This record gives sequence, structure tokens and C-alpha cells, in this order.
Amino acid sequence: NELFNRLKTELQVAELVHNFGDVGSACGLDISIETGPEQPYLYNQWMFKAFGYASLNDHLTMDLAERALFQVPAFRDVAHPDVETAASRPVYTGLNMYRGSVGNPLCGSLSFIMSRKNIGEDVFV
Repeated sequence: NELFNRLKTELQVAELVHNFGDVGSACGLDISIETGPEQPYLYNQWMFKAFGYASLNDHLTMDLAERALFQVPAFRDVAHPDVETAASRPVYTGLNMYRGSVGNPLCGSLSFIMSRKNIGEDVFV
């Protein structure tokens, strides 16, 4: 029980890291150097589709998984997600417990490090 409590405390303050490429991502639709400055916040993959930046190839599997795991609302038309429902979906990141300077390099060579004090409680680990 003590070990679990220590882990839980660490998870509450650990940074999050999100890797992306300079021209997109090998891990799906993502922020890039070109689209990032235009975004008021970090879009999830559904937001890219809803705003017309790109299309999702495997949208059915991801939609089913997110609805089952995160209990998010269903889209009226999953092939054409609306902005409001898309905004309820998660942004996938890695837990940076050891405060390394890089996340998953397979998703791109650029790392976006997020402090938990700026994100607050809006994190599912």
C-alpha cells in the first residue's frame, strides 16, 4: 500500500512528453512545425479531422477504444467528427517520470514537454 501511494504521488507531479515530427508524425495525425503556431492549444487526432487538416484512416478502431476506455461521447458520424465531440477526446502523451529530454523518437524528433502545474487534473494515467 505504501509503494502504491508513493507511485500515485509521483504520477501527480510527473511531466508529460509528446513527440512529433517537423512535417507530421509517424504516430498518426499530429502537430507539426507548420500547423503548431496556428493552434490555440494542442489538438488531438480527432480535432485535425474536424478542422479539415487531414483524414483518419483507422477511425473506427480508435473511436471504439476511446468510448470503451474513457467513456467519451459518440460522434454522430465517426467518419466526419464534429468539433465539440472531437474536443472531448484525449491527446496521447508519454509520462516523463524521470524528466528525460526526449519522448518516443518513433513519433518524431521534436519533444513537447508539459508541466503538470499547467495541465492540472485533466490527465488520465
